[in-house]
Amino acid sequence: MKKRQNSKSNGGKKKNKRITGTVLAVLTAIMFVLSAGSVFAEAVELPDMQKANVAWDLEPDKPVTSYTRFVGIEDYVPVEAVITDWEQVKTGKGTVKLSFTITFTDDFEPTDDQISMIVHHKVNSFTGGYFAWTENDYSTGMCLEVKNKLGVIVKCEEIAKETKECTASDGSKLQFDKKLVESITVEYPEDYDGLCIGILGCLSALDYTPETNYWNGKGPFSKTIFYSPSNANLSHFMRVTSDTLSIPAP
Repeated sequence: MKKRQNSKSNGGKKKNKRITGTVLAVLTAIMFVLSAGSVFAEAVELPDMQKANVAWDLEPDKPVTSYTRFVGIEDYVPVEAVITDWEQVKTGKGTVKLSFTITFTDDFEPTDDQISMIVHHKVNSFTGGYFAWTENDYSTGMCLEVKNKLGVIVKCEEIAKETKECTASDGSKLQFDKKLVESITVEYPEDYDGLCIGILGCLSALDYTPETNYWNGKGPFSKTIFYSPSNANLSHFMRVTSDTLSIPAP
């Protein structure tokens, strides 16, 4: 372009005008493409909970199996969970009050070696193997169990718990939960359709920064270890509206 612009041939001024016009047209086209690309990229941004490979098969009175981890051993431990006593009631104040119970059970019978390995690798007194569930927002993936701007309030109460203690031949003692029953209430605006409830598995027995951020309402679910890119059945979810369940999530 510079060579043509420096040409001294007849009609140089007209050529310069044509060239300038061409440059402007090209720049305008480029800006349009970049702008359109930005809008398109924004339009196809997935909700955070669709970025996570979870099973959207959770529903009341249907047992599901998630998988937890203990420190020091490679094995995943299956955990059965079931939601019961499901009730959704409109409060008459523009909100819906949802109440339900979650019961967790596991049949983990650690071997002598597993007990020793878990106890040897425990962090302080933490050994892993926990039961976990969550309430979060479908679009952002943010935890709703902390103060939030969506008007969702979550409360839970432990109803019952059973523990088991095992002793290895080397004297190592391991105590872990065998059963847990939690009563949960969630109050949310009638027009809010982003509530998700999940039974969680985990890829690691320990929480790291992304998990800590998630529980504190400062990071999305898709950044955590509570789902597996290769196994959707590690964790199970449902999406809740004011009076219906949407399964699977749209």
